[in-house]
Formats: sequence, structure tokens, C-alpha cells
Amino acid sequence: MIKQIVFLVISPFNLRDYQRFGIELLEQNGFDVEVWDLTNILYPNLAKNYSPPDSIDWSGCKIFNDKNHALNKLRNLRPDTFIILLFHYNPGSYFIYKAISDNNAKYATFMANALPFVENNNKLQSFLFKFKGLRKEPMKKLINYVFRKAPFYCLGIKPVRLILAGGKESLKYPEPINGTTETLWAHTLDYDLYLEERNAHSAEQPIAVFIDEYVPFHPDHIYMGIKPPISARRYYPLLNKFFKLIEDQLGFEVIIAAHPRSHYKSQPDCFQGRTWIRGQTARLVKENRLVLTHSSTAVNFVNLFYKPVIFLTSYEMDKSSQGPLIRAMAKCYGKKPIFMDEDSNLDWESELRVNRFHYDNYREAYIKREGSEDLPFWQIVANRLKQGF
Repeated sequence: MIKQIVFLVISPFNLRDYQRFGIELLEQNGFDVEVWDLTNILYPNLAKNYSPPDSIDWSGCKIFNDKNHALNKLRNLRPDTFIILLFHYNPGSYFIYKAISDNNAKYATFMANALPFVENNNKLQSFLFKFKGLRKEPMKKLINYVFRKAPFYCLGIKPVRLILAGGKESLKYPEPINGTTETLWAHTLDYDLYLEERNAHSAEQPIAVFIDEYVPFHPDHIYMGIKPPISARRYYPLLNKFFKLIEDQLGFEVIIAAHPRSHYKSQPDCFQGRTWIRGQTARLVKENRLVLTHSSTAVNFVNLFYKPVIFLTSYEMDKSSQGPLIRAMAKCYGKKPIFMDEDSNLDWESELRVNRFHYDNYREAYIKREGSEDLPFWQIVANRLKQGF
């Protein structure tokens, strides 16, 4: 019988994680819950250069600084422990999967937040992008290629016992799975927030909400070792120019749903005096008339509340790795991205239209399969774990 759940994370644990991991709900279901933070081991540069805006001092979070200590703990887990991995199988995380396999512990991998992606149609641009990456880190690229091709069992890895899935496109990551792996169909974590908001009384306001992605400063760029797709000096003036267009032509107030990891209090006025709010994206989307975004997973709220959406990009962003994702997400909604660099003459009637066919298809693919339980994500997980394996 499973009595303990251990989350393994590779970014600094914070209050948002405490809430979205359903820790209190899992404890109410009788589980002893811990979070093991491996950031200092896998991504020390991130640990040194970034701290979340909502840090939390919770006794259940164990921060590991020494790789051997972490491996020893993983190899000596309690027999009633179930592990939930919040990262994917790759050369960098191999030693964690191997230690879990040596212990023969049962573990799950979180795959509920899939996103659409299309190959770059510009073959020359795509080739140059890949060639540039290969030139920069040829050995790393070679290792990744060989690792992807090698059967996981030949590397001493035991298969994932449980996949925590959302929409039907969740199963596209190269995890170590076989016929013994079970898929638990739930939904994205955003759906939990939707469940909280959908019956709350609120009136729609003449507001356009921008779902911020903290593009020039996102901490993912630190641990991935890549440059942001656009500099802050270029990015924020383009955004504010488009916001003014919305305000002048539609008469909507523009409010920023700030990214959960953002630090706008300690930065210059990026949005020229406009209101920004962190931690209330679901409510802001529900109450607005229009949503502006790039490629945030929070587009899930746009979908669930059937809100009109405009996908924004720029010449620089389109040439970066983020460009294909923005185009893919826009295509899923029957739209094309708007380039903020251009003087856009937009058809507002078309932009404010919601095509439910596209929204419903996206929901089935990336948010929640039809027929999966309409319960909080971690309650679905708790119910399954109580059944045992």
C-alpha cells in the first residue's frame, strides 16, 4: 500500500507549486507528502541566479545540494513510497531514473501539459537553426541523439508505472514506457483553477487581458543556457504599442496577467503604468472581452471560457525557437499570429469571433479528453494510488 508520495522537481519550489501540486489535498487523502528539490544538482546556475517571487518555507521540501546524497536517498526509499517526476527522461536526468530503477520503486511521470508544435516550413531557416545549434554544442547533440535511440531497458531503466495525462496529445514525450505502463487520463493543472472559477459569479468587463510570459527574463533561459527570443529593450515597446492600439480602437482597458515567476516590482515600468496582477489569470480571463498571448499554456483558460484570442509575435520571436509554437497554437484556433512590428489594420469583428469547433478540438487534444473525470487533478491521482499496484 502506498503511504508516501515524493515529488521530484528541478526548479526552485514555491507557493504556486505547493498549491498546484495539490499537497494539502493529498495529505487529506492520507498520504505523507514530500518535495525533493534537485535544482542545485541539475541546474546550479538557475539556483544561483533566480529565486521565485513567492518563496515558501515548508518543512516537507527537502533541498539537495549533493548528488551522492540525493542518489543515496533515492536508492533507499521506503517500500511504500510512490515517486512523481515533474521533468522528462533525458541525459541530464538519467542518473535520477537510474537510481529509482535500482530501488525498483514505482514512479509516475507528469505529461499533462502538452503543447502543439509544427516544424518550421522554411526549410532553409530550419536547417540553419539546427546547424547553428549543432556547431555550438556538437558533443551534447550527439549524446542526445544516441540517448534517444538507445532502448531504456538497455540502460538499466525500469519503465514508468503511471503516466499522468491530460489531452490525447499528452503521450508524445520519449519516456521509458512499455506494456506495463498505465495511463491515467485526467486533465491539465489549469483545469483545476477552471473548476474553482466556473461557477463563481462575475460580470464580463470591457477589458483585454495580456497573458504575460516574462519573455526576456524567463528563468527557463538560464537553465537551458539560451538567449531570450527578444531583448527587453525591443520587446516591451512593441507590446505597449499594440496595447495602445487595442485601447484606441476597441476602447478596452489592457490588464497584464503577470507570469507566475515574474519580478515586475523590482524592474522598471515595463507596461507604461498599466495594471499587472500575478496569480489570478483564470479570473482575469473569465471576466475579460479579449485575450492577448504568445504561446502560454494559460491559453487553456481562453479555451475553457470560450474567449476571443489574438496570438502576438514579432520578427525576432518568429525566427526563434518560440516562433513555430506561436504559429502552431494560432493555427489550432483557426488564426494567424499578429506581428507587433507591423502597422496592423485588423478586422476586429473577425478577431473577436470564437470558433467553437477549433476550441473543442484543442480541448480534446491538449486539455482534457472527453469522458475523463471532472474532479481535481490530484484527487484523480489519489483515488488511483489508493487502489494499489
